[in-house]
Amino acid sequence: MPLFRSFIVIRLIMGLFTLLSTFTRENEFLFEIPALIGLGECLFLLLYLSSSWLERHLGKIYLPLALIIASVGPWAENLMVLLIFPDFVQQFRALSETNRTVIYALLFIATQIQLAFTLFIPLILISWQYKLKWVFIYSIMVAVLNIIQVWLPMNILSRSISGMFGAAFALMGLFMFTGYVVNRLAFEQKERNRQLSHYADTLDHLATSRERNRLAREIHDILAHTLSGLAVNLEAVNALWQNNPDQAREILNQSLSVTREGLVETRRAIQALRAGPLDDLGLTLALKQLALSFAERYALQVSLDLPDKSLDLDPSIEQAIYRIAEEALRNICQHARATHFSMKLQVAKDRLKFSLLDDGRGMDDPSREFEDRFGMKGMQERAEAVGGILKIKSRQGHGTSLELIIEGLQK
Repeated sequence: MPLFRSFIVIRLIMGLFTLLSTFTRENEFLFEIPALIGLGECLFLLLYLSSSWLERHLGKIYLPLALIIASVGPWAENLMVLLIFPDFVQQFRALSETNRTVIYALLFIATQIQLAFTLFIPLILISWQYKLKWVFIYSIMVAVLNIIQVWLPMNILSRSISGMFGAAFALMGLFMFTGYVVNRLAFEQKERNRQLSHYADTLDHLATSRERNRLAREIHDILAHTLSGLAVNLEAVNALWQNNPDQAREILNQSLSVTREGLVETRRAIQALRAGPLDDLGLTLALKQLALSFAERYALQVSLDLPDKSLDLDPSIEQAIYRIAEEALRNICQHARATHFSMKLQVAKDRLKFSLLDDGRGMDDPSREFEDRFGMKGMQERAEAVGGILKIKSRQGHGTSLELIIEGLQK
C-alpha cells in the first residue's frame, strides 16, 4: 500500500505539471480536459487508499478495486486525448494528408508509451500480490483496451494503421512476460521467507528445548544432591541419637542448613523458567540486579561498571550476555571461594566487551575445570551463537577473568 500511494502521488504531481502546461501553451489548451480527468482520478485514488474505513469495510475487494481504477483511469484519459487529436491535427492542415496521418500516428504512439509506463505499476503490484492467472487476465484486458484505442484513430482518419494492432499485441506480450517474471520472483521470495520462518521456529524450539533440558538437569542435580545428603545425615542421626545425642544434633543442624540451601537453589532454578528479567528491566539493569543478588546471597563484595543508559542491542546478544554472566557468577559464588568480583560492560561503536573478574582460588587448567564443572561448553556455545569470542584466563591462587567480545554489532 505505501508503494501504491507513492505511485499515485507521483502521478498527481505529474498531472499538476501537465495541467499547468495547458494554461501556458496555447496549442495545448485542448488537452485541459484530459489533464483534469487524470488529476481527478489521482485525487480520488489518493483519498481512497488513505481511508482505513474503506479498507475495513471493503475487505478483499479493496485493493483490486483500486488497481482497476488505477488502470482504467489512465486509459480513459488517453481516450479523451485521442478524441481531441483530430482538432489538434487541424493546426497542420497546410500539410498533406499523409503527413497529418504521420503526426497523428506519432502522437498516438507517444500516448501509448505513456499509458504503458503508467500501467506498469499496477501490473507489478498484481504480479506480486496475486496468482499468475490474474496477471494474464490483466494483460489481456490491457490489450483489449489498446485495440479499442487503435480502432478509434483508424475510424477517425479513415485510414488503415494496421501496424498499431501489432503494437497492441506486442504490449500484451510484454506485460505477460514482465508479470510472469515478477510473479515467479514473488513466489520464490515468499517460499524462501516461509522456509526461513520455519528454520527460525525450529531454532527457537531447539534453543528452548536446550534451555529447558539444562534447567531440568540443574533442578535434578540440586534435588538429588540435597536429598541424598539429607538421607545420609538422617541415617547418621538415627544411629547416633541414643549413644551420642550431641553429635546427632550437630548433624541435624547441618541437614537443616543443607535443606535451606537446596530450597534457595531450587527456587532460583524455578524462577529461571519464568519470563527473564531482560524482558522487564533491559540488559543493564538485569545485569546489575543479577550481580547484586549473587553478592548478597553469598556475602561477596562487588564492583560494577555498567552503562547508565539502556542499550539498543539484538535480543539474542542480550540473552547470551545475561546467561553467560549468570553461569559465570554461579561458578564464582559456588566454587571459586572468592570474596570480591567485578563486572564491566563497554559498548563503543560496533564493538561490545563484557568482562567479569574475581579474586578466587583460580585454576591451573581452566578449560578442563570448566568443561567438567563450570559449564564452559554452554557459555562457549552461547558466545559463538551471537558471533562473539569468549576468553577465560585463570591461574592457581590468582582468581579468574572472563571476557566476551562481540565485533560488528547490528543494532
